Amino acid sequence: MLKAALSRAHGFKALAVVKGREFHTVGELDEDVLSKVDELFAFVTNTFKQLKGGSVRVIVAEYEGLSLAFVKLGFESYLVALYSDLPLGAAYYEARRVAREVAGALGVV
Repeated sequence: MLKAALSRAHGFKALAVVKGREFHTVGELDEDVLSKVDELFAFVTNTFKQLKGGSVRVIVAEYEGLSLAFVKLGFESYLVALYSDLPLGAAYYEARRVAREVAGALGVV
């Protein structure tokens, strides 16, 4: 299912869905990278909670040719996508679209 979603995702190179300690990946993502992304997202979410009392659902980050999108799917589940050559806004909307597709297919909501 993730392979099909990745093939339809415009400009994406890898996808991962994490639910608790279980993860499914397609492309160049491994558990070590996913744990670092999880720590980063926890930090950003806690910062926003302190500032505004809300939580973050989507993060899109770019760094020297490598870009990453993180989309929260539920309490303990999220999607991570690596992409390249996409404008920031396009990556954001494409990541959300893929997250909806994957969450529905895997029942991860």
